[in-house]
Parts: sequence; structure tokens; C-alpha cells
Amino acid sequence: EQQQHLAWNQTGADYPRSRCLHHLFAEQAARTPEAIAFRCADQQLTYQELEARSNQLAHYLQGLGVKSETLVGLCVVRSLEMAIAVLAILKAGGAYVPLDPSYPQERLAYMLGDSQVSVLLTQSHLTARLPTHGAQVVCLVAVWPALPVYRPAVEVIGENLAYVIYTSGATGQPKGVQGLHRGAVNRLHWMWQRYPFEAGELCSQKTALSFVDSVWEIFGGLLQGVPTLIIPDQAGKDPYRLIETLSHHRVSRIVLVPSLLSALLETELDLDTQLKALKYWVCSGEVLPASLIEQFYHRFSESMLVNLYGSSEVSADVTYAETARSPIAGP
Repeated sequence: EQQQHLAWNQTGADYPRSRCLHHLFAEQAARTPEAIAFRCADQQLTYQELEARSNQLAHYLQGLGVKSETLVGLCVVRSLEMAIAVLAILKAGGAYVPLDPSYPQERLAYMLGDSQVSVLLTQSHLTARLPTHGAQVVCLVAVWPALPVYRPAVEVIGENLAYVIYTSGATGQPKGVQGLHRGAVNRLHWMWQRYPFEAGELCSQKTALSFVDSVWEIFGGLLQGVPTLIIPDQAGKDPYRLIETLSHHRVSRIVLVPSLLSALLETELDLDTQLKALKYWVCSGEVLPASLIEQFYHRFSESMLVNLYGSSEVSADVTYAETARSPIAGP
């Protein structure tokens, strides 16, 4: 398959290259305050609620000294609190450093020591296994009642840091890759143009924050007024539970590695019926074999499978291919 280089339309006054992720969120929240922003299990947050709660936490972080490009560690499981925390760090002016709770303590200690984060946001059940390296530890709570809900004042532009994601370390020590607001917004803008949303869609968020695909999952629908389902860790690892979750909520878009796609296709379930709403499948992170593409279209003839390639180092994807069933493969 011919891989195509991503190209952005950089003309027009509405091109948001210089805007920040949290600026675009605030604008969307003002347009659709009562709409659902995120769902997780039996909970949900409207844009208005997410705006207020993330503003409160952002004020708290600023009180701890977080300002433009301050690195803030974030060690949480996938949850509504995760979404609130990511936005709050950006709203305070900082950049989030994801620390996967499943990582060995030695790796977490290295990342904390190397990044020298000043504040570490986490959840109470995770604190026992977290080395802190002198960071101020803040456990997320349901509400911050004493803090204001208005947007905090902070000077942040598109060239400022939004996140620092550590590489796997496969070729040596893990390295922290600095992602800018501008790079993330550029990539999202391409996605919105190439694969525009339709009414009634529901996105999904199942990638760990320690992988750059999570940025597109969190903000892709959020900044366009499209609700996103946060899939808990355990449901995301079990093919049968994942299929049940996607089917129950009628998810329309998903990002997954080819090995997980293969596991889903190998189930004996009637996938084309159960996942009828799931029209956009994006594979990334691993090689996508031609044989797996054929398996996919045997089950999902009306859906699209997109093969993306990118890495944390480029703060975006660099190539994409819209796959199709081979014309010589037969029915």
C-alpha cells in the first residue's frame, strides 16, 4: 500500500495552528455547555462540569507554583479524573508527564528523577507504590469546593509545552519527548478535515497516557463537541469485555494496535452486527499485516481501517494509509 504523507491545509483565518488545546476546549465548552464531554462506566461529565472542575484544580496547581511549562507528573488510571487532571494541568500553564501505574517502580523512579517534576498528581490507591523524588504529591478528589470555577489567568501559546511522553527505552534509557500545543493541534486539525465527525458519533479513549495516541483520543472528539467514552483498563485488555463495551455504547471510532485487532477478529462473536456503529478503526504502534487487513474487511465490509505511523518524537503521525480489501482476494 502506498503510504501518503500527511498534509495540512494551512490557509484560511480559521486554521488554529497558534491555539492551545485548552483554549480550544474552553471555546467548545462555551458553545455546548450541556453536552456530554466524557463518559466512563456509569458516570459522565458535561462540558460545563468539566470546565468548572478542571478550572478549580488548575487554580490549586497554580497555588503550588505551577506556571507556564512547569512539568507536572500524572499517575492515574483511565477515569473521568484523568480527563479533569490533563485539562487542569494545561489550564494552569503546565505540561503533563504521564506515569503509567502499571510500570515497574524502577522505571517510575527513573522518569520522576529525570523529569524533576515539581508536582505529582495521582489517586489515593496508587500512592503506596510511587517514588516521589521530592515532588509535591496531590491526590485527586471529587470536588474542590473552596476554589473558584472561573478560568485561571496564564500566558501560554502554541509553542509552549503541552506534555512530555517518555519513549519505551528499547534502544537505551527512556527519553522524555517534549510535545508542543502547536504540534498536537496541527495533527488534530488534519484529522478533523480528513475524517470529519457526523451527528451521533461517540469516540473512545483506551490508550494509556504514556503513548502519544492518547492525545488524539482525548482531544479529537472533545474539541469538536463529540462525546468520548473512557474505557477502563481492565475492559480494554479483555477482547470480550471490550467488544461488549463498544457494542453497548455504540462507539463509532477506536484506536488500537494490530495485535488487539487480531484478538477481536479471532473471537467467534458476530462482530459486524455487534459493532455496526464502529465505522472508523485506526491501527497504530505495530506493523499491520496484509492478512489482518483481509480478515478485517471480511468482518467489516462497510467500515474503514486506517493505518497510521508516527512516534512520540514527532508529536504527531507522519504517514497514513486508508486500507482496502485486495481486489484479487475474492469474497
